[in-house]
Amino acid sequence: MKTLHYPLLLLFIVLATSSFTCDKARQDDIDLESQPLDVVQKHVAGKWQLISTIGGFSGNNKTEYQNDYISFRDYRIIWTHNDTVRLNTAFRWQKITGSYSMLFSGFPGSFTPLRIEKKDDLILIDGIADGYQYRLRRAN
Repeated sequence: MKTLHYPLLLLFIVLATSSFTCDKARQDDIDLESQPLDVVQKHVAGKWQLISTIGGFSGNNKTEYQNDYISFRDYRIIWTHNDTVRLNTAFRWQKITGSYSMLFSGFPGSFTPLRIEKKDDLILIDGIADGYQYRLRRAN
């Protein structure tokens, strides 16, 4: 009887330990600043809900958003508010000071992806002088 319990106990310990380490690995932030372009593109692609921005001249101007979504697909950014398109333009990737940035066509804006945080939040900064940080949550 003891010989049957030991293999089952060992199997349970192995399964419990392996699932714990997988969950822990997924909870770590993913740094995008020093990654190759294909890794950054893979993590940024898709539809995101804009949660908040913080920054501005004082550095602490915070705005929270309810119905804003930003999609990054096929070298296009589409930003909607209440299902109305606010921005629909092409972008291109360019490496600036060690990080890849999305440079927008048609106006002097850009986004630099910094990291993916634990709740699947994408953190971006803009390339404009008053510097805002954007928090987006994966929508799809």
